[in-house]
Amino acid sequence: MHENNISMESFSKSKILFLVQLPPPLHGVSTMNKYLIESKPILDEFEISIVQLKFSKSLSDLRAISLIKLVRMFVIGFRIIKKLFFLRPEAVYYTITPTGNAFYRDAVYVIILKMFKLKRIYHLHGKGIKNYANKRKINKILYKFVFKNSYVICMSDMLHDELDAFHPKNIFTVNNGIEVINYEEKKADKVQLLFLSNLIEDKGLFDFLSTLKYLKDLEPLFYATIIGNPSNVSERQLLDFIKSNNITNITYEGAKYGNDKYEYLKKPTILIFPTRNDTF
Repeated sequence: MHENNISMESFSKSKILFLVQLPPPLHGVSTMNKYLIESKPILDEFEISIVQLKFSKSLSDLRAISLIKLVRMFVIGFRIIKKLFFLRPEAVYYTITPTGNAFYRDAVYVIILKMFKLKRIYHLHGKGIKNYANKRKINKILYKFVFKNSYVICMSDMLHDELDAFHPKNIFTVNNGIEVINYEEKKADKVQLLFLSNLIEDKGLFDFLSTLKYLKDLEPLFYATIIGNPSNVSERQLLDFIKSNNITNITYEGAKYGNDKYEYLKKPTILIFPTRNDTF
C-alpha cells in the first residue's frame, strides 16, 4: 500500500484529494481512475493528492472478507485523516462503492470527510443503489447520510433516479472515454466471436458459453475466443464448464493488455458481452 502525490507549482490551483482504486489489480474502475489522475487537463487545473484505496492484491480477492482487509481499512483511514490535516483540500473526489459490504466500509470514510466539512464529489462506477436500499432500513439511512448535499458523477443517465431520494446537491453524467485506435482489419477465413472481460459471472460469461452449445451447425463460419483475467470464475472452472458441455471451436487466451489485446480486435470480430450488471 502506498500514497501518491502529484504536486503543482502554482499556489492558485484548487487542491483536491483523490480517494481512488488504482492498478493492480487491473479492472474497469482502477483503469479509469488511472486515466483520470494522469489527465493533463486535470493536472493543469488542480493540485491533486492521492490516497489509494488498495484492499486487494488480486481480482479473486476483491469480494472476500479478511482480517488483513480490516487492518488495511484502518491504515487507509489514518492516511486520509493525515492528508486532510496537512493538505487542507477544497474538495474530495471519491470513487465510492455503491453496494455490498464495501459500501459500509466506504461510509466510514464519509464520516471522516463530513467531520472536515469538505465538498464531496462521488464518482459511481456501478449501479444497484435503489435495490440495495430496499433490502434493509439501515441502508436507506446510510445512503441519505452519504449522499446528502454531495456532488455525484454517474456513467449513465439511467442512474439518476437511483439517487434522487437521497438528496445529493447535484448529479452529473460523464460517460467513460476510451482511446481511439486506428488499425487495418486483418483478413481471416472465419469470424471471431470475442468475449473480452475479466472472468466474472455477472458479465454473462456462462450465458455466452451456453449459447455456443446451440451454434454447432454454424461452427465452420466462426471460432470463439475468451480473453480475461480470472476473477470470481477461475480458469479451472471455465475449462471444466467448456469440457463438460462439449463446447468445441473455442479457446481461452488468458489476460491480454495493450497491443496484445488490439491484435485480437484487428481480426474480423463480433464482440459478445451479455453483461447482467453494468450501468448501461
